[in-house]
Parts: sequence; structure tokens; C-alpha cells
Amino acid sequence: MKLIIFIFVFNSFGIFSIDRKERVEYRKNIISGYNNKQYKEIIPLLEKYTSMFPDEILFQLYLAKSYLHYNNFSSTDDLNKEEIFKVRNYYSKSTVLFSKVLPMIEEKTPLDKNLGEWYFYWGLAEMFSGRDELAIKKFIKSSKLKPSIKENYYNLALINEKFNNPKDSDRYFLLYNKLVELEKEKSIEK
Repeated sequence: MKLIIFIFVFNSFGIFSIDRKERVEYRKNIISGYNNKQYKEIIPLLEKYTSMFPDEILFQLYLAKSYLHYNNFSSTDDLNKEEIFKVRNYYSKSTVLFSKVLPMIEEKTPLDKNLGEWYFYWGLAEMFSGRDELAIKKFIKSSKLKPSIKENYYNLALINEKFNNPKDSDRYFLLYNKLVELEKEKSIEK
């Protein structure tokens, strides 16, 4: 006789039941899509999975990053109003998830080596949501946690240029260019 374990979860969609095998399959599909950068395609899976298992914080982060990458940072010039609204809504959802999940992770595991990268993505979400002041804070935090992410400095330079802060903008462009040169030197050495 086989013992089947069912997990019942109540959420806003109703009661779901999913056995362990289905849960493992869900996770495999999500991780495969995430690793293959199929962010847009895995959003429905992630939304359902994170609603069933809200304590799985890593999958909340995957969802936040997938929302952020929904449009692959392409121009919205060719999109209709409905699609533009959807992209902006996903940026907003991304910022909400990052703001909910990252402080929890930082509190529980302050030395997590991925925090810098996640703060970078949170900064992008804030920037694309038009909240440049918050984006600056997230990019600075990311650069302190993981100074090797050159895009932090590039984005800080752009935002400071936008705010007419040429001194800070120049400083961040210099840091960005220094990291680009270091990458070139490393690739030549290999």
C-alpha cells in the first residue's frame, strides 16, 4: 500500500492539494526555466507555487526577478497601452516582493553571498518603476555587499547625471570603467 502525502494550502484562489511528487515536479520546472532565463514563461508557475508555499523565500525572489525581466528590458515603444501597463505592474510587483523578502533574508543570513546581487535587482526594479531615490539606495547597498557588480556604478552614474549631480556621476562612471578594465585584463590573462 502506497502512502500518499497531500499538502493542503488555503490561499486567495481556494484550497489546493498537491502531493510531494507534484511539488518536486513544480520545483524542477521552475528551476529549469529560471536557469534557462525563461523568466516570462515561468511567471505563472512561480505565482501559483509561491501562493501555495509562501515560506519558500528563494522562489519569492525568483518571482521578483522574473517580474523584473518580463520584457527583457526592451523598449516599450512598440507596446500597446495594455502591455505597457502590464510591464509597469510587474516592475511594481517586483519591488514589493524584494521589499518583503530581502530584509527577512538579510536578518536571518546577513552574510549571504547573494545579497549584493539581489539588492542590485531590487535597485533595477525601483529604477524602472521611476523611484530613482530608492534605486540609488539599493544600488549603493548592493555595491557595498558585492563591489564587483559594475552595473551598480553605471546605474548610479546615470541617475546622478539625471539629477544633475556631475561630481557623483563622474565618480561612479570612473568606478564603472575601472571594473570594465579589470574584466578585460582578466579575460586577456585567461
